Amino acid sequence: MAYFANFNPARVARALLQRIGRYGHPDAKEIATLSRALIHPDTGEVAAYIGTDGRLKAGPTNGSIGSSEQLVVTLTNSEVKALRATPKTLVAAPGAGYVLEFIGAEIFLDYGGTAYTESADNLAIRYADGSGAIVSEAIETTGFIDQTVDQLIPVKAATSATLTKTASDNKALVLHNTGDGEIGAGNAATVLRVSIAYRIHAAGW
Repeated sequence: MAYFANFNPARVARALLQRIGRYGHPDAKEIATLSRALIHPDTGEVAAYIGTDGRLKAGPTNGSIGSSEQLVVTLTNSEVKALRATPKTLVAAPGAGYVLEFIGAEIFLDYGGTAYTESADNLAIRYADGSGAIVSEAIETTGFIDQTVDQLIPVKAATSATLTKTASDNKALVLHNTGDGEIGAGNAATVLRVSIAYRIHAAGW
């Protein structure tokens, strides 16, 4: 099945359902072919796909399956100083049946005249909230967030570890303060910007 010239998710879905109704569930080779019809030829966004069970499934809500995506998120001064109690969402949850893979990030301190203060307040990128699985290495804030000049720190993914479906399915990526207290001081002009790279996977479970 080729791409439709005028992309219409509903039309594509009807065509696939008709094919399944007439010929039965496609085999693995056919699934790979049919799934291409659900990818927008210009943007690459996935409207839907054929799952491993042969059923039509909705596509993710914030990107394309398998492709590398990037977002830049700015944290205000007040958000930086509340990261322990209120983690900042960097990438929204992709939808049921999808898992976000954290690839890496760059965090930029845009110094605005007053430095932040911290004692043992390191950061981490994790799933969902302040108790979710950590997917990044520890982000050391001493020598970074407490400086009086613009700074950046690269952030790598955590080492491999198994995760349950409950811990990873349809979970957002958030920035969290893992320390013993909130970050202090700073001013309205001193902010953090996070450039995050991620990938969406269709779990098939």
